[in-house]
Amino acid sequence: MLQRGFSPEAIHRALKPQPPAPPPPKSRWITWETGVEILKFGTQVGWACYKRRQYWVELEQRVLASAKDHDGILTHAQLLAALQFKTREAETVTLRLCKQGACRVEGNLYIFERLLVAAPICAYCDQPRPVSGRHLSCRHCGAP
Repeated sequence: MLQRGFSPEAIHRALKPQPPAPPPPKSRWITWETGVEILKFGTQVGWACYKRRQYWVELEQRVLASAKDHDGILTHAQLLAALQFKTREAETVTLRLCKQGACRVEGNLYIFERLLVAAPICAYCDQPRPVSGRHLSCRHCGAP
């Protein structure tokens, strides 16, 4: 019958030096290196958001410039021409402009009320008169 506890393996384990204790876990606090990485990532995200916003603002400015050139009324084809035929962006740009109150959509027309040109009204027949041209008399009744 064998005795337990005094086997050569048990004696060897008892006399063997203990392995060093594992190092303490790294602190979960932000270190300098992780702080710099977080700052880099935040800067990249911020720059991407800024560029995306600038892209849409540029498209809106193109549409508003085209509307100003066309006296405040654009057709769908003129809107697409102002956006350089970027059909996917057309709907988004018009929705953004409508939310801002800059335009309204009536069928196939985009009306920019702040850019509409007010035509003078004839005092005699209450019809719009020409704003410029060779003849500034009323087209309807001939009044000066």
